[in-house]
Amino acid sequence: MALQTALELFAPGPVRLAYDRREQFQGGLKRHASAVRSWIRAEPDGRIRAMRSFVVLHGGVEANLNGPVLGLAALHATGPYRVPRASVHAIVLERPIPAVGSMRGFGIPQVAFNLETAIDRFAVRDLGMDPIDFRLANVVRAGTADPADAPDTDLAGTPLRFHVAAADVCAAAREHPLWRERDEVRDRVARRGDGALYGVGFACCMEAYGTTQDSVYTAVRVGSDGRAVVWGQSVEMGQGSRGALEQAVQDVLGVPAAARLGEVGPFERFAQRLKEAGSHDQVKISLSHGASSASKTAFFHVHVVREACRALLRLRLLPTARALLDEPALTDDELLAAWQDGAVRLPGRPVVPLADLARELERTGAPTCVMAHGFFCNGWSRATFGTDGVTHEASVDALALVRSPDDDPVPLPPVGPLRAPPARGPGGDFVPRSLYAAAGHLIGVEVVPGRGTIRVVDAVTFLDAGDPLLPSALEGQVEGGLAMGISHSLHEELPPETGAGPYVNFDRYRLARYADLTGIRRRTVLMPLPATGVLGAGGPNLRHKGVGEATMTSVAPAVANAVAHALGHGDDRCWPSRTPIRLADLVLPDDGRS
Repeated sequence: MALQTALELFAPGPVRLAYDRREQFQGGLKRHASAVRSWIRAEPDGRIRAMRSFVVLHGGVEANLNGPVLGLAALHATGPYRVPRASVHAIVLERPIPAVGSMRGFGIPQVAFNLETAIDRFAVRDLGMDPIDFRLANVVRAGTADPADAPDTDLAGTPLRFHVAAADVCAAAREHPLWRERDEVRDRVARRGDGALYGVGFACCMEAYGTTQDSVYTAVRVGSDGRAVVWGQSVEMGQGSRGALEQAVQDVLGVPAAARLGEVGPFERFAQRLKEAGSHDQVKISLSHGASSASKTAFFHVHVVREACRALLRLRLLPTARALLDEPALTDDELLAAWQDGAVRLPGRPVVPLADLARELERTGAPTCVMAHGFFCNGWSRATFGTDGVTHEASVDALALVRSPDDDPVPLPPVGPLRAPPARGPGGDFVPRSLYAAAGHLIGVEVVPGRGTIRVVDAVTFLDAGDPLLPSALEGQVEGGLAMGISHSLHEELPPETGAGPYVNFDRYRLARYADLTGIRRRTVLMPLPATGVLGAGGPNLRHKGVGEATMTSVAPAVANAVAHALGHGDDRCWPSRTPIRLADLVLPDDGRS
């Protein structure tokens, strides 16, 4: 990168840094190798009393994100379970190996593999319980609308105030035919006599999304062509950001939208004006520029875009509609109820489309664009804004009305104080995480000991995603998470000498291939979201969660538990303890090993 920066000083145009395959293996970020050991103590009735975990991550030659990855791994070391007493010790080691960093899951898949295989083995071998029944006896439950119903907490002691459907995931998996009929199918495959074995395993997770203190900027502008443009900080990386932001605008304004992503300049100017005003610093609302990663689009970016659209409606479009209709007595409630498909449609009156409203605003020189900033830390920031005699209550903390995001924004002064979110937890420290999405996988595998092969043949994803914003994008996340989880559990292995010898291309570095995935009988089961949404009563009714990472985390331990079921649960060593899973490491039926 230093070489690239130096060349940019003298080059007549853009400079592209191009790796060959060996350099890519050396310099590209990879998942931390790990060693995790856990102890679980439970009562005879299956209630967990204590856990103790030791987590060691292998860092590379640079610090990169070693600390944050380690912190998130430690926070998730007890999984989605209620643990009265827990002790987690975690360390990351700097090693003379190629760079590692923030891969999908951010340290959580490593601890989930250890914990979920241990939970399975403990339930079957030590307690004689159905593994999902054992999970259901211990899984955390979030708070309800009843103030007397105290929620469980995560490992950091943060009360689970917001919706998380870990119990629903386990309950749905227990009732699924793939689980209820697993022993019958296993026996039927064994009777075929071709040496194949079949097993079904389950694993679940509760994965945090967001980055603790999430600061989000956006801008939305309407045009006389009846369309809208939305600007965002996020970058399209295949997670569906572009389509999600465009859909968010259309949901509120009812017109097609085009997204411009990766914008920085307009929001830096906006942040500077807000810093000069000083009110955000007084109440500890961060004005930083957030990342595109950490499963942020569906919950964070979409919310601020929708709040920007609502502000544009209340502060600009509805007053203009009154003027064009020449009916100043019309209330906002009447106009909002009549706003359908991008137009005001009042009975007995002419239709007023958004294009006419934007054209009138342009004619009078009034702003057609709104910029917004929102901040989440255990809740959303809030404020009331007013202009031209109109006030608007919003779940964001800054608005500016401009003709274009390229203008110098003048923030609207809030009516009253900014209301910061309840960012501190019971101990007085900043809440590390408060938003969680649950997920689980039922995986069916076919094991052929004679050939040393393990093949995934069934996969059911249980997902606490809320209402799908873009069903096709969500299904893409589910498929991609499954493919990466299968690669993680059965194929991928990165030796310390990466980039040397044979490990310089994908002919030797094994990934899940087309033939490994296309024959899988795959289904997705979405958990219903309550009427009060993710945040419950008292917060904005948000109905989408960030699940881009949760779709992968429980795949590998479910594969491992399925292998153990196929091998008959006859020995503790039926459960794989390392990835990639190799039959040579396990106790196989009738192999003479005790």
